[in-house]
Amino acid sequence: MTLSPESALADSEGLVPHNIEAEQAFLGALLYDNEIWHKVADWLSPEQFYDPVHARIYAACASRIARGSLADAVALKTAFERDEGLKEIGGMGEVAGEQPAQKGGG
Repeated sequence: MTLSPESALADSEGLVPHNIEAEQAFLGALLYDNEIWHKVADWLSPEQFYDPVHARIYAACASRIARGSLADAVALKTAFERDEGLKEIGGMGEVAGEQPAQKGGG
């Protein structure tokens, strides 16, 4: 039986190590400076993101940047507004910059 790298790293609950905040920070930086993509395109793929919404955002950025278009929050929001698949996995909140509601008033 051969283990994939992901299964070899999985914890007792079967979760692969991940850091949602790091993914968010990276995507924010990429949307701010598309030149970052040229530094990571050779080794970073959408499948490497833990959050499927992040994977979709990265794939869309990569596609736009590769064809010479700007990938920023406005362009992605426009593209994703018609994307039913994105709605199924969490929606437009992250592209639009929405923050989750905080519990407790304050």
